[in-house]
Amino acid sequence: MRLRLSILLGAIAPLVLAAQESELPKITRKWRLPGDVNAHQPVVAPVLSPDGNILYFSRKYYPGNTGGSSDPDDIWYVRRTSDSTWGTAYRLDALNTPNSDVLFGFAADGKTALVQRGSGGGETEQFVLARESNGSWTFEPITIEGYTNRSSYYYAFMTPDMRTLILSLEGPDSRGGLDLYVSHRIGETLTWSVPKNLGSTVNSSGMESSPYLARDGRTLYYASSGFGSNGKYDIYMARRLDDTWEHWSEPVRLPPPINTDEMDLCWWLFPTGDTAVYISTDNGVRRMGIYLATLEKQYQPLPLRSWQVRFAYNSAALPAQALPDSIVALLRKARRIELAGHTDSVGTDEYNMRLSRARAEAVRGALIRRGIASDRIALSAYGRSRPIAPNDTDAGRALNRRVEIEWEE
Repeated sequence: MRLRLSILLGAIAPLVLAAQESELPKITRKWRLPGDVNAHQPVVAPVLSPDGNILYFSRKYYPGNTGGSSDPDDIWYVRRTSDSTWGTAYRLDALNTPNSDVLFGFAADGKTALVQRGSGGGETEQFVLARESNGSWTFEPITIEGYTNRSSYYYAFMTPDMRTLILSLEGPDSRGGLDLYVSHRIGETLTWSVPKNLGSTVNSSGMESSPYLARDGRTLYYASSGFGSNGKYDIYMARRLDDTWEHWSEPVRLPPPINTDEMDLCWWLFPTGDTAVYISTDNGVRRMGIYLATLEKQYQPLPLRSWQVRFAYNSAALPAQALPDSIVALLRKARRIELAGHTDSVGTDEYNMRLSRARAEAVRGALIRRGIASDRIALSAYGRSRPIAPNDTDAGRALNRRVEIEWEE
């Protein structure tokens, strides 16, 4: 993996910024991760585990990498020991080779990761799903139909439900080097659709990289060297306006001290949505590294008051890790929770009504076992009557096999 970086040396002092709107918090705070994480430079691609307690990142050309100082990328990780301290960094040996290895994100279960392995660059990058079970990892290459990248630079993000990839690449219709594209999983296969350009609102005549889609499924953060910047990456935010992936709000450049005159990229949010980890510098001697920053309300994701649990065909068995800790924590604070069970169109109306109710009951039981009072949970079943996608394809039917969770705070 290659990213355009300016590597400079230095240290950090906390920075503050007054909010622009009186009703919003008055402080934006930014600080450099202490200890072992930034001991070696360059370090890139920070990714948080779904619960926010483990930070993964890539060390480039580090003597401690699997292939030594000639190894372009190895995946390392560090555990959070408190809100402000982190432990010792360790190499994730099971995922690393002597070539480029970068972790780009996790599924909701925290045990399935999108990883790039191999030489990387151009059209040679290979994305795989790495799955952990009982301490061992297996690797399944994925296919992205019609994948073409004319650049030696690239980036990827996988949504927690493993249905969507957002890719940074230079395709035949890119507007200025790297553009952002979206690709959707086809059914339950390991094949994703032909990447579709996100359009001229999101993409500029500069370079767009390191996309991160928040858990609301609407708020997109990414790095861009366009939109009148000084030619170096800044962090921008845009919101998806509908389900076409074509219509977006105008991108907003996040304020200082989040953005600087140097490189700012590789954004990732904690589950709370109010704090981010990313690559940046400071106003001291401008040494790049991994930083944390708090976000004012207008730059946070939209309030997350819904969640979907997807089910296998003809099954009401709750998938592993279908209810991440971060979602359960929100549900514990909710006044009322509504569960709605759904199916695809295969089978009779009567059978699908029973199946959709069984799916909703499975979710209800899991929530009760995790400490949520039963009298706060309402349940309904709709069978196949309320599809959210056409039932004439495997991909559409997979989307319809679901329980929708909605709640009131």
